Amino acid sequence: INSATMPLSPRLVALAMAVGGATAMTTTATATTRFVVRQTSTWPARSFTSAQERSLRAICTHILACAPCRTAKLRCCEEEKELTGDRDDTEWLFFDRARIFVQAGTGGDGCVAFRREKDKPKMGPAGGNGGRGGSVLLKCDEGLNMLKQEVHFRATWGQNGMGKGRHGESGVDTYVAVPPGTIVRDADSGGLIGELLEHGDTLRVARGGRGGRGNAAFKTARDTTPRLSERGEPGAERWLKLELKLLADVGLVGCPNAGKSTLLAAATNARPKIADYPFTTVTPNLGVWRSPDDDSAVVLADIPGLLEGAHEGVGLGRAFLRHIERCKMLVHVVDGSSEDPIGDFQAVNMELALFSPWLAKKPQVIVLNKVDIPEVREKVKQLAADLAAAAKHKRVLPISAGGPGKGAEA
Repeated sequence: INSATMPLSPRLVALAMAVGGATAMTTTATATTRFVVRQTSTWPARSFTSAQERSLRAICTHILACAPCRTAKLRCCEEEKELTGDRDDTEWLFFDRARIFVQAGTGGDGCVAFRREKDKPKMGPAGGNGGRGGSVLLKCDEGLNMLKQEVHFRATWGQNGMGKGRHGESGVDTYVAVPPGTIVRDADSGGLIGELLEHGDTLRVARGGRGGRGNAAFKTARDTTPRLSERGEPGAERWLKLELKLLADVGLVGCPNAGKSTLLAAATNARPKIADYPFTTVTPNLGVWRSPDDDSAVVLADIPGLLEGAHEGVGLGRAFLRHIERCKMLVHVVDGSSEDPIGDFQAVNMELALFSPWLAKKPQVIVLNKVDIPEVREKVKQLAADLAAAAKHKRVLPISAGGPGKGAEA
């Protein structure tokens, strides 16, 4: 139900939420409240007095009677899909921030025991020490490109000490795989704990507790039969904040639909989603360009397009701008078919400067894309000169990333 076409009274709003499973969505642009009523088995025991409430009941009755809704337990018909979109699209499932809880294992308790055997006098105390608790460690894995969705990570406890001088087994360490470029901070204080940059790097974030000593460790010349032991120390536990900054040599930036993903697909074996509408890319994509002459390689990162006001949260750029902070240089892709290519170039640079002045100082190469379009080909020299003047350098390269051969053609 769209309040733009059917005004909703406060009582109707409350009733809609009471129906059971109703979901409210508000768009800030028009302040329009939309209610999508899910399937429910029972109706609230109340009367419908107004015409709007009777309309709501009729709509809900249709939803309950609709076989597709009853089977899938989703909203009815295709109207609701247009309102909410496909929320299960896997291309949105990119996790670059996480809050996890780590808990190391507690050490095992020491044992109080005495050993007595035939024909072996003065055996004395024989209680073993407890084993150390397992620790929790983060391990860098180059095969990952985003953080895990798990929250709780716990190591095993150490085994208690035993008689006959047998010590308990230590707990097993728990390794949490994270992608390269992960920054680890304490959730409470915000202090930096460390970062993992290369494959195989490990960082211990929770130390296992020390095992308690058995009574054999307390034997002295004065006290030959001690009857005491230690308990194992508890393992460390805390909440951590993980932040991923992708490691790439070159970052592709530009306005939406400028051709960044097309350039990435042409230069590398990456296969990002490519379409003729803005914000086709909603998550960062990585690709590797390998030199045909030697074994050198360059990692390219493609982030979603930037809009004016991206540093304030407009569009998708703010969420992913930090992924190009580690890049050695930026490739600024400019859409030659845009109404104002120079204005787009300046607007993106302004957003980079507002987000991070250090990021705006990175060296840039300007790529003037879509020169295969006749209108752009006619004015390519003038556009290249204007871009060079605006950037105050001559690193401007006109190309067609989606040329006839589907490769970047200069």
